This record gives sequence, structure tokens and C-alpha cells, in this order.
Amino acid sequence: MSRRFLFIITILLIVGCDASDSPQSNTTREPVNPDELISEPGLAIVEVNVKGKGIAQFMGTDMIAGNNSRKIALGEMVRIDVASAEFHSVVKAQGCGGKYSGTSYVVESMEKDCVVDIVIEPDVFSVKINSIGNGSVSPDSWQLPYGSEKVFTVSPEQYFFVGSIDGCQAKMSNDQITIKNLSNDCNVNVEFVPQSFEIAIQLNGSGAISPVIKSLTHFEKHVFTPSPSEHHEITNVSGCGVKQLSNDQYIVESLTDNCSLDVSFSPIHYTIGSRVTGDGTILYDQQPMNTMPTAMTMTHSDTYLFMLEANPHSELESIEGCDGLLNGSEYKIQRPVSDCIMNAVFSETEYQYTTMVEGNGNLSSPQGTITHSEQVDLTIEPEQYFELSSITGCNGAHIDDIYRLTGVTDNCEIDAEFTAKQFNVTSQITGDGALYPSDTLMTHSDIRVFSLQPGLLQKVKTVTGCGGTQQDGQYTVTHPTEDCQIVVEFEPLAEETLSHNQVKTREFSLPISPRSIETLDAIIDGIDTLDLPDKFVFDGISFESVDNVWYLINQTPTPIDSLAVRVGSDNTLTRLSLSETLPEYSKAAISFSTSSVESIAFEHQFKLFNPTITVGPNDVSDKCTDDTQTCYSLPDSSQRPVIERAVINIYNQVNTQSYAEHIKTFFEKKCSKYSQCENYKDVDLPYSEFNLLKFGAEGHRLTLKVMRNKYRAEGVGGGSSPNLSLFLTKSGGWASIWQNYVNKDHKSFKNYDGQYYNIWYHEIGHAMGMSHSSGMTYGFADHFSKFYLPLVVDSETRKNRGKTHIPPLLIEQRIIDNVGMTLTFVNSSDLDISRVNLHVLTSCKWSYDLSYYPSPDNPHIRLTYESPPKCPLFLRARVDDVDRIATIKISRNRLLESESYSVDGKIYQVLDDKLLNPDLNGWGVRTSCEIPGSRLAKKEEYEKLWQYLHDNNLLNTLSKKRFLSSDEPLGYRIWLMTFEENKMKSQHFWMTIKMGNDKGLVCVFDQP
Repeated sequence: MSRRFLFIITILLIVGCDASDSPQSNTTREPVNPDELISEPGLAIVEVNVKGKGIAQFMGTDMIAGNNSRKIALGEMVRIDVASAEFHSVVKAQGCGGKYSGTSYVVESMEKDCVVDIVIEPDVFSVKINSIGNGSVSPDSWQLPYGSEKVFTVSPEQYFFVGSIDGCQAKMSNDQITIKNLSNDCNVNVEFVPQSFEIAIQLNGSGAISPVIKSLTHFEKHVFTPSPSEHHEITNVSGCGVKQLSNDQYIVESLTDNCSLDVSFSPIHYTIGSRVTGDGTILYDQQPMNTMPTAMTMTHSDTYLFMLEANPHSELESIEGCDGLLNGSEYKIQRPVSDCIMNAVFSETEYQYTTMVEGNGNLSSPQGTITHSEQVDLTIEPEQYFELSSITGCNGAHIDDIYRLTGVTDNCEIDAEFTAKQFNVTSQITGDGALYPSDTLMTHSDIRVFSLQPGLLQKVKTVTGCGGTQQDGQYTVTHPTEDCQIVVEFEPLAEETLSHNQVKTREFSLPISPRSIETLDAIIDGIDTLDLPDKFVFDGISFESVDNVWYLINQTPTPIDSLAVRVGSDNTLTRLSLSETLPEYSKAAISFSTSSVESIAFEHQFKLFNPTITVGPNDVSDKCTDDTQTCYSLPDSSQRPVIERAVINIYNQVNTQSYAEHIKTFFEKKCSKYSQCENYKDVDLPYSEFNLLKFGAEGHRLTLKVMRNKYRAEGVGGGSSPNLSLFLTKSGGWASIWQNYVNKDHKSFKNYDGQYYNIWYHEIGHAMGMSHSSGMTYGFADHFSKFYLPLVVDSETRKNRGKTHIPPLLIEQRIIDNVGMTLTFVNSSDLDISRVNLHVLTSCKWSYDLSYYPSPDNPHIRLTYESPPKCPLFLRARVDDVDRIATIKISRNRLLESESYSVDGKIYQVLDDKLLNPDLNGWGVRTSCEIPGSRLAKKEEYEKLWQYLHDNNLLNTLSKKRFLSSDEPLGYRIWLMTFEENKMKSQHFWMTIKMGNDKGLVCVFDQP
């Protein structure tokens, strides 16, 4: 018993082991060939092979796992006990001639070496499938070894599924049943049931359905009823294949999948209609209801505001319907329960009209009521001698004596004004002029003054009508009784002419309206200082254009802020205003405010005291080296500016009216003290005016010096007297002053006092050929420095260079057909000028007529003459109360337009016969070309002119055929040329002979 117990324990231990680790694991080894066994004598070897899960053991020996061998005595019985694993059985046991019975394999007698093979396999169990319902399982049965598994395929019919499965520890996944690890035979029950589909009910809006179901098989039906809330309706039942059975019942059936059942309820929309009587509109959201494309609807929960809009001139009378509430112009409808209609009634508005009357008159009805569509006529009732002048208000219309009201739009007032009757006073004008006012209205009580306005250079000839009276330039009309007309006739103003025969000087005060000067702004772009010139003239200002850049060149000792210029092809007199001061002796590039300036030239109209002044060179270190001798030299660089200031101020004062008046008054009072004045015999040219022209005559060469080393006098000077008949005199002279007076560091420096100016004026007079007996040195020089200069020039001005001045009145002259000239004037000041003082002055007798219109509108003056004066003509213009006076100097050659020809880059001017002086000899004819820049032609130039005239068939246009030249072939002889038809002949002409009336002269200009 004890051994058996131990064996059972051993078996249990083996069964409890894992098959993969235990010695009973189902392993195989190569079977042993009995012939290969090597046994000992008397013994047989038995080898046991076990295949499968289980163990074997020799009786009383250790367990055999896999195979094992033992040595057994021959003839002995061998017993091998076999223990199978749980749910395993021995299916085969053979070898060595033994038998298997129960749990043992017994060999009765060992005869030889041999092998025993034991095969153990798992137990096999039966599985049966029972299918319940609409479906099948394949296969429906199976023999399943222990430890194995089997997968069965489940196939439900359409709309069925496996509702339950039990038995054989079956597991189902993805329509498959898996069975494994059976330990006995068993049955599997598979139940197929109908598939149930989920119904998701979606209720939208206010309502419910009944009954509610949440799932349904394909084979079931469900009937339900939707129930909307109050004032709602069913608007949608859809989904799950729903069908409507009747008005309130629906059915769902034959579902094939989960689905959603949608049931929607919406508020009931009631139709809101409108009806309008009268002139108005019911509006919703600013849109008239009668123009809406669809009917207006509302739900029970809505509240709508409607606007009641009366058309112009109407108003709401009443509104009802739809249980609405009226608040002002709003009609509120809320919570409607059915379709309804709003009824609005509009009626016309009544307006009040009142009247306001001014003046003498009435309206037939002072007040009343009226609608927009009504018409009311009010009678206009003016009092006697009055009339309605205006009536307005209430959209009325004035028709004859009726004021008709129509289309009134609001309460309103009628304003009516009655005034005295007005008479039309008109005018009829003949000629060039106007009446102001030309047409007007007057009442019987009015007095009206009309202005008679003649046109330019016109006057009133007659004026009549309306019972008026004329006085000066006015026509007065009083108390008209009817419409009337003033008739005015204007006629041209007669030109007045003042004739002057063989005179030298005349002054005129004439009515003139000068034009205002134009201004041209110039920006200085850069200033260069020029080398100090040895000589200067006060009109030494010029312009040049280089590479389209204009330059202003100031070669005078006076700085420039502005100056008078002539601009453009028409030489318009213009004020040039500089952006900054251009210093003395300097040059500046300038740009103009206008886009372009084609030409520009300085206009010099201070033509008195304009000599050519020499003040250099100023390096005098090698001059006057003998200190014991009186010596005269040019000023050094420190003395020059001191001297220049003196002549600048003398120049400025000579060109003033006060200077002319002082010199005139002085010699009128003191002429007898000076022999030259006392013996002066020219009754046509006052002695003062003679000296006015002589002092600083243009062309005179004036050299200003300094007396050095040995004092001789305060100043010394001398020179020749200018020839006033020449445009540019050939005279010259010099003036000097003691050196200490112009040395700023010396105690005797005069510091520009009166005595300093006295010295210079005195010595310059000597330089002009004026002696002490002339009264211009001793005499007026003292008056100039003591009485005149302190009166008009302050001490500070005397010390400075000042600025270039522009006369307040500029003169323009134009030649008229070789018989005269027109003079017009340009106002360069801010003065209101209506009268001009004109001085016509020449040193030779001359006959001319001066013509003008006796009117402030007089635009110009005409000077007419048969021939020009034989001396230069000075024209001086000024205005009262202004000291500076414009002076222009006109060459007699410019007073007539002589025929000119352009030949080889030069201008040849054949002097008009009226410009020729037959009494001139060969020396005198050289002065006949007196325009600056011109000279008498030479023989070779006459040859070129003859050739030009011959080639152009112009020889027959010459009034004279014989001409004199300037060049001398031999002493005391010049050339006499004769222009013949086919050649020019030349011969000698004695210079002592007068030219006579048969010869002409040609002046030559270098062409600009």
C-alpha cells in the first residue's frame, strides 16, 4: 500500500508539471536499433521510448522520461508502469513481446535486447452545435482533442444576430465561435434573435410625440402622433422612413439601420394685411406695406411696430385692427391669434395763414385757414400813389391785383410791402462816355445826382432830359412825375498845342496819368569782387549773358539794391529788385522771377554830372618822392574811398530839383558879383542852367588827385570848358585836395564836413574850365557847402556811398515818323501822380510844338518839330514835393530815324539830311556821329557800303551821292567819295572847306 501511494504521488507531481519543462514532455529521440545494443553476458538491455505526455518506470526504478534503458537478466519478467498526463491516454504500447494492460506494460520473459515504444495522445471530446432561430453555425459538430481549439462560423440571417451562446466554454467574436481546452463532450446552444435598431428622436420647436419608442426591429411597426403646442404647427416629420397615415398619425416600419426621427414644430404665421384711406402710408421697417412683394406675417410671440406716415399736408385720423395699440405715429401689434387687417384713415391738414403788411396798403383777408389742395384769392389794395413793391409767403402767386394761395404746406405768413411808385429814369449816350447811374428808379420825392463821366480825352457837349440841371460834372434830377430819359452827348477833347520858336529852355506843368512801373525780382546767386577800375562813370552798370546765365556788372562806386532797366524786345521800363545788395565794383550771377528774360539793359536817367572820372591806379608809392616840392598824384587805396564818397553825394544832389532851384536863386541874386555871369549875354539860356549843363558834362574827363608833400592850398584844379553842342564833350580837367584832408588818421582829416565838400565842388568847377569869375567856384561852391548841403544831406549820408537811386518818375520817348516824338511817363513811386513838371532844355535854339490834352487822363505828350536841335536835348521830369528829378539826354541823331544797313557785321547809318550841318569843316564832321559807340566811316567802309547798295539795287534810294570820310590820306585832307551807278570814286577833300549841302555822312556801329 505504501508503494502504491508513493506512485500515485509521483504521478500527481508529473501531471502538475508544465509540459515544456517536465521530463514527461512530449519529446522524441532517435529509436534504438536492438542490434546495436551491446549487452553483457546473461543480461538483456531493454530500452523504453515514451512519446506524448506521460511517464513510464520500471518496477521499483526511477521514472523514464522520453527513453531510457535498463539491463535485465535473461528470462526475467519486466513490468513497466505507465502514467499519462491528465486527459491523455496510451494509444500504443509494443515491443519486447510484452502486453499493455491497465496502466502497465508487462514482458513475461526477457529473451534478448529489445525496445518498448509507448505512445500517449490527448483525449478526444465531441462538440455538438445547436442553432436556435434564424441562423446557422458551420460545422455543426466536431471531435476536439484535449488542448486543441476549433473556430466555428456563425451566419445569422438578414436583420438577425446572435442573441446568446452557452456551453463548451464557447467564446464569440466577429461572427466566429471559438472552443478550446475541452475536458468532456459538450453541446453549444446558439440563439439567433431579430436585430433591434435605435431610433433617435429629434424634436425641434415647441411640441411632443406620443407614444415614444426608442428602438424597433425590422419586423415591427410603430404608430405615433405629433402634438404641437398652442399657436404652433407641425412643419416637418422625417427620417426612419416615416410615413403619414392621417392628418395627425405617422408610422415607422421595416427599419434596416439605426436612424433619426426628426419632428419640427414652428409658430403659426398669421397674415397681417393693411388698408389705407386717404393720403398716407403704413410702413414696416421703412417699407410701405402696399409695396411688399409678399404678405406680412407674424407669430403669436412676435411684436411688430408699424409706422404711420402721413404724406405731406395730410395727418392720421384713425387706425384700428389686429388689436394694435397707437402711440404717436407708431402702431404696435403683438401676440396675434389669427389673420387680421389694419385699417388707417388719413385726412388733409388745415393750415393757418396770417398777413403782415408794411406801407400804405391792405390785403382783402387778413387771416384764414386753407388746405394744401385748396385755392384762396386775396385782393391787393394799395392806397393812392402807392403800389405793391413785394409780396411773399404761403407759396402764393401774384397775378395782377390778386395774391393767389395754392399748395400751402404749413402755417404761414404773407408779407406784403407797399411803397411809393417809382419812375424809370433811363439814359441815352452819344459818343465816348458814361452816365452813372445809367438807369435808375426814382420816386416823386427823390433827388438824384448823376455823374457825367467822359471817356478818355472826351468832354460833355450837351445833357438834357427829366427836368434836370447840370453843374460841373454832375446832372441833378428832382421830383420826377413820370418815366423819363437823360440824353448825354460827349465829344472828343481838343488837343492843346504850345508852340515855341527858337528857344533853349521851357518848363511845363501838365496833366498826366503815368503808368505804374513793373517790377522784376532777381535773385543773386553769387557775388564776385571786381578789380578796382582806374576810371568810372555813374552809368557804368551793365548786363551780360554767358551760357544762359545773366550777370549784373556794377563798375560804379555805388552799391545797388534796385535800379531801372529796360526788359525784352519792347524795352519795357521796369524796376529790377535784387534779393540782396550788390556792392560797388562787383559782379553777380542773377536769376529772374520770370521764366526767361531775352534782353535787359540799365536805364540811366540821372544824366547831369556824368563825367568820366579817373581815380586810379592807386599805387602811388613811387610818386611824389621829393618832399620839398608840391606834387599832385592819384589817391592811394585808403584815400580813394574818401574821395569817391564826395563825388557820389555831389552827383546825387546835382540830379535834384532843390539843387536846380538853389543854383538858379543864387545867380539871380548874386550874378553881379561875378564878371562872367554879369557879362553873360545868352538871353535864351539862363546862366544857372548853362552851368547846370556844363558842370560835370558827359564825356568830360575828370581826374581826381591828392596834393602831396608841400602845402600850396586846400585844393587846386584846372581844365578845359565842355562843348555843350557835342553829345560827348572832348574836354577834360583835374581837381585836387590837400593830402591831410583825406587821411583818416590825420588830425586835419575833414571827415566829410561842409568845408570838405566846398573844396571838391570848387576844384571840380575849375576842372570844368570854370574860373573864379564864373561864380561856380568862389560863390556857389561856398553856398553849396554852407547853405544847401546841410539842408538836404545829413552828416551820416555824407560819409557813405549810399545806394543807386531810381527817379520817382521815369521818361519814355518814341520817335514819330521823323517829325517828332511822344513822351510817356512811368511812376516808380507809391505816389498818386496826376500832374508832371517837364523841363525841355538844350544849349542851341530850337523850334518845336508841345501838344497835350487838358485832362488828367492825358496819356502822353507830343513834341513835334521840323528838324532836331543842333545840340543834345535834355528832358527833365519831376513831380511836386519830390526832390529827385529824372534827366534823359537825347542825341540829335536819335531825334530822327536815319536809314541803316547791316553790312559785314556792322551797322551803317546814313545820316538824315536834317542832321547835317553844312557849315562843318573836315574836322567838324567827325563830331557828327555823336551816338555813343558810333564813328564817321572810313574810305574802305564806304566801299563796302557802296557794294552792298549796288548789289541790292538801293543806290537810287540815297538823297545824296557824295560822302566825306574820317580818315586822312594826307595832312589836312580827308576822302570825298562819290557813289556812281557802277563804281565808287574817291578823291581828296581839304579839311578847311565846309562840307556844304551836297554831301552826306555815314556813321558806323559795331553790331551788337
